[in-house]
Amino acid sequence: MTLEQLVKHAQAAKAANDNGISVMWGNEVLVNPQVFLEILEANNLSRTVNPVPGGNVQLKFELGGFKYFTIVNTKTYAQMFEKTA
Repeated sequence: MTLEQLVKHAQAAKAANDNGISVMWGNEVLVNPQVFLEILEANNLSRTVNPVPGGNVQLKFELGGFKYFTIVNTKTYAQMFEKTA
């Protein structure tokens, strides 16, 4: 990778972060909960819901070879995500 490529990729990562992508590793993308909900609602996507430690739930969907997910507490899930079930 050249210095120019590094700068280009860093700028793209910053833009993604500014628009709701919190972390990405491999083909998994952690998305801001509000952005995740907006995308689900706008595109009528189905999701998988799994309990995770600490009284949280993981919501995810797959599209285009990527796994998009968010993690919220059960109270937030009830408030934000039950309406899209």
